[in-house]
Amino acid sequence: MGVGSMPYLSRSFATVSFLLAHVATCLSLDSRDNPMRVVSFAVDTEGTVSSADSADGDKGAILLDDFGEALDDYGHKQSKYDYDYNDYGALSAVLQRCRTNRRRRLGCCDSTDPEHRHDDRLQCTDPGSGNNDPEPTQPGCYLKVNRPGPGTCSEDSNSGWQPDEWGKVNRDSWASEAACKARKAGHDRHCGSDTTWVYVGSRGGDGTSGGNTPGGGGSGFLRVMSYNTQYNNYASRMAGYGRKIAEVGPAVVGTQECQDKNGLARTSGYNNVPDTDFQNPIFYNPANVSYVAGSAGWMPVTSDTHAPRTITWAKFRLGSTEFWFFNTQLPRNLGAAASTNTHARIAQRLLEKRRALGAENMPTVVTGDMNTFASNGASEGTFESNLVAAGFEKSYQARGNTGGLANLDQIFHTHAHFRLLSGSDQGTGGSDHPAIIADLELQ
Repeated sequence: MGVGSMPYLSRSFATVSFLLAHVATCLSLDSRDNPMRVVSFAVDTEGTVSSADSADGDKGAILLDDFGEALDDYGHKQSKYDYDYNDYGALSAVLQRCRTNRRRRLGCCDSTDPEHRHDDRLQCTDPGSGNNDPEPTQPGCYLKVNRPGPGTCSEDSNSGWQPDEWGKVNRDSWASEAACKARKAGHDRHCGSDTTWVYVGSRGGDGTSGGNTPGGGGSGFLRVMSYNTQYNNYASRMAGYGRKIAEVGPAVVGTQECQDKNGLARTSGYNNVPDTDFQNPIFYNPANVSYVAGSAGWMPVTSDTHAPRTITWAKFRLGSTEFWFFNTQLPRNLGAAASTNTHARIAQRLLEKRRALGAENMPTVVTGDMNTFASNGASEGTFESNLVAAGFEKSYQARGNTGGLANLDQIFHTHAHFRLLSGSDQGTGGSDHPAIIADLELQ
């Protein structure tokens, strides 16, 4: 079938006053799947073919249509069609294979790239165009805009690599590679753009990476988060909670007062750890850590008159190292929890459970809304003092300087296994408590 007889060319196209000629070449794929020959062609926006020559000198057939399948990597409507294919379904399959193959040749992301997703909106750049900027060499966190957003942020895809100055001040993104790359999800969601991020660690005297030194971006970096997601009006607040978790980008987050664990997993994009009920489910980012299947659980502890209180736990793997994560919300001085010694006794129960799990000498993190006022004046100490006596260090305590209540939320880590890099409030996401984080490094 010749070009002039193509039935698809009768489809309507928007008329423009100038010719948009674009020449494209699509290399032939494996002949077992696709007998299509290499065809060079040019079309204008009316669908007129100005050239159509196949590699072997025969005329090929060209199709320009209204369907999304006909978009090339530069946004022009075009595609090619071999006369051996006579139905649109087969044509669509050919176009998809052709486009994916072309992306791969140009070094673009596609479904075969383990670090990226195939994105039909991706703006591919020909390596020969001179727009491939060399990566920065000075220590820091950098981003490059692949596709600008709708204008929420001042971004330019031609600006090359730019230092993440905002993240340096507000998210400590220059502290490590994990902290830097955790910025992408929140940034792209806020700006509506697509960006690439790179971290350049500090260099030692021998020119090697800084490794486990602060700011060196070693593989032992771990960001943990504690987040009381205020329980009332949960359905209307949950999207804000999910956005906050995704924005901050912890590897693991212990939540309190969670009323919809599946909904929060959905809105945050995080995985919910099974069997970490009730009210204190744990969530994690599988890109940062791996959950050790079957390790999770929960137990009730002394409750007040507000809600049942529990401790939840799970084991994760960071690189080749396994660590434990405990999460809780301690009771107020009400009902069975009226004694100021209640928190100390709950701390001892947590330590007993840790021993029973065989985790006594393993790296461990504890997060929670600790309602610290409830142990004031306790003769048996506080939750904090009991953990510290067992080898823990307080990583961070909420300050309320970005909104929300101060001093109630805490994070702890085992002193022998982690080094504290930093900690901070991260805003509330609509809760009455701030989300708090601790950036830790295995040692």
